[in-house]
Amino acid sequence: MLISAALDSRKNNFDYLRLVAAIAVIVSHTFSVVGMQEPATPFFLTTYGGLGVDVFMMISGFLVTKSWFKTENIFIFLKARFLRIFPALFVMIFLTVFVMGPIVTSIQLNEYFKNVDTYKYFLSDSVFYIRYSLPGVFTDNPLKFTVNGSIWTLRFEFALYFVLAFLGITGLLKRKFVSLLVFSVLLTLTVIANTIQLNHLIYLPCYFMVGVVFYLYKDSIPLKGSYACICLLVFIISSFIGGLNGPMFIIFGSYLMFYIALTPSIQLPHLTKIGDFSYGLYIYAFPVQQMVAWFYKGRLGYAQDLVFTLIFTGILAFLSWHLIERRALNLKNRPLFQHQNRNEAATV
Repeated sequence: MLISAALDSRKNNFDYLRLVAAIAVIVSHTFSVVGMQEPATPFFLTTYGGLGVDVFMMISGFLVTKSWFKTENIFIFLKARFLRIFPALFVMIFLTVFVMGPIVTSIQLNEYFKNVDTYKYFLSDSVFYIRYSLPGVFTDNPLKFTVNGSIWTLRFEFALYFVLAFLGITGLLKRKFVSLLVFSVLLTLTVIANTIQLNHLIYLPCYFMVGVVFYLYKDSIPLKGSYACICLLVFIISSFIGGLNGPMFIIFGSYLMFYIALTPSIQLPHLTKIGDFSYGLYIYAFPVQQMVAWFYKGRLGYAQDLVFTLIFTGILAFLSWHLIERRALNLKNRPLFQHQNRNEAATV
């Protein structure tokens, strides 16, 4: 079966993979929040958080490319992307600054609200410019001052949306070899990425572009259990020899991930009836982790902190989806302007 045939069924496991990726980021950050050194994943030379971000970027590249080809309209495309990221992000930042901050700050409340850095944090939308600290917040935590260490990746992802839109409106996205060439160059550069300290500018676009390539070549790439088994075997063997490097993981890990996501052989219950909580988990987890560490004053170990974080973040993610994210996404079917064709908008 080809990827294109699997997409026709409209049944996939992307929601599960994103949920696992979000939890991997939480697992990773818990180590630093409680003051522990995080071990590397056994099969890949990265942290669990890094692995989760990589999976997010691959899935994003695939699904966002699919979204582009539904309309090939830059305004509708960017509107949908904006609605997916910003409403929930804005609410999270608002709650962080005006609810959590006043509770945990070590300075007087009048000083907190008079401090210009409080409003700089609020006004920085954490996509185009990131601020990590609020006045007096988490000054005594094992990981001091950092309010939200997760959302730095959003600016890269949002920038890649514009790159994809550019490729789309110029017609280059339809020329599949162009995206394949861009991916190949990025894959080659990953070999030297760490030595030139530009790893995020190379790795994240590379993971995004592998998702783009998988979608563009959906009519040529088969979903075969034998190929997936080979990839899995590579992962198992690598766990005994120190793990895969970046290029090897991108090659074998991307195929295994898309196989799990799309093969009819793995039928998991649909999460969409309950909600897509991965984004809410991602943006709320770090402040919750720091809040737990602040409340218990370092008395909790790793496991206890992780359990509390998953419980409280899960509640916030549930509320975020049902009160903010789902409602915002419903707006993408409304026309940008009154004269816009409603049928066109409904296809996003």
